[in-house]
Amino acid sequence: MDTLAQIKTIKFNGHKIELSENIKAKPVAKLSKFITVGKNKGQYKLLEGYYFQTEERRQEWIKKAIQTIKDRLNEKTQKQQRKNEIRSNFINPFKVDEIYYDSWGYDQTNIDFYLITQVKQKSVMLQKIGGKMVAGTQGMDCSNVAPNPDCKIGEPYLKPVVFYLDKENNPVYHLTSRHGWISLYDRGDKGVYSSWYA
Repeated sequence: MDTLAQIKTIKFNGHKIELSENIKAKPVAKLSKFITVGKNKGQYKLLEGYYFQTEERRQEWIKKAIQTIKDRLNEKTQKQQRKNEIRSNFINPFKVDEIYYDSWGYDQTNIDFYLITQVKQKSVMLQKIGGKMVAGTQGMDCSNVAPNPDCKIGEPYLKPVVFYLDKENNPVYHLTSRHGWISLYDRGDKGVYSSWYA
């Protein structure tokens, strides 16, 4: 008998569960997701598949799988609604004259400093500034460095404010860099660690 003819399908929320039997006549369930973008757009991608000792076990798994996906989609919808709410009531948390820094590098630790010169509705103007070694912190090819606002590098440029939601769905605002995001400098004259090759 053609086993494909026996396959039953449950479709829901962009997913499907195919029900069949294996060669030992055990119940089988395969969960797939409908792809809406990319080279496989319009096809289903298999996420997981199991065989069960009894039909009761399979029915329990089906119920749990459907509920899990519905809960996940509901959470995603709630997060998107929360993001839309934050964007609609956005108040820029950054302040003029705040200094930020970017710590990056693989075999050495580079530090770039930035000064906020202007705060706009949903962005800031950043001015890259120089750094200076902190006396008494020098070591072998390393030193703490502190920002030097008097040393301006290049022209100010516009940087959008972005955010993500934490576990409690509260916004965490930050300014991105090519290495991730920049951090508020709050160490005064102590500086932050920097290293280099001789």
